[in-house]
Amino acid sequence: MIVLVTGATAGFDLAIASRFAADGVRIVVLGRRAERVAALAAELGPGRVYPPALDFTDRAAVDAGLPPALAEVDVLVNNAGMARGLEPAQAADLDDWDAIINTNVKGLIYTEPPNCLVAEHCWDPLGLAIVDHAYRFPTALSTSALVHLDEGNPCCRSTPIPAPVEVWT
Repeated sequence: MIVLVTGATAGFDLAIASRFAADGVRIVVLGRRAERVAALAAELGPGRVYPPALDFTDRAAVDAGLPPALAEVDVLVNNAGMARGLEPAQAADLDDWDAIINTNVKGLIYTEPPNCLVAEHCWDPLGLAIVDHAYRFPTALSTSALVHLDEGNPCCRSTPIPAPVEVWT
């Protein structure tokens, strides 16, 4: 089994990737911070981390795809995300909104079927599990968009985790 974890260099995603690796599952992690990807590769061992760093909000980088040996993804943990700004919407910094939408919505779209990071076998209803964002405030808008994007897709099981949640990472 191959599990692909986006944003796996910090937080929830790092804990998820580490647990899969500890259980002996072959994982592929995607992260945009090269130094953290390199550190994670050293920690988890060869063949478990896809270097170099990949910013999955960069459509061209995502379209380049994974090497064929890593493209047969069985589980996609598409949990990379961010939350910026705590001010009310009318006072929000539009750069923060752009960063949130690019990461929490566009990044998800670029890595979900039928895009190149997910193999064709995902269209089998039993072929791929997808776990999406665990973030809520202040990104409720983007998380809501993710749930609606997944509706009607036969190979996606979107599982937003409601906040607040108690998590040990």
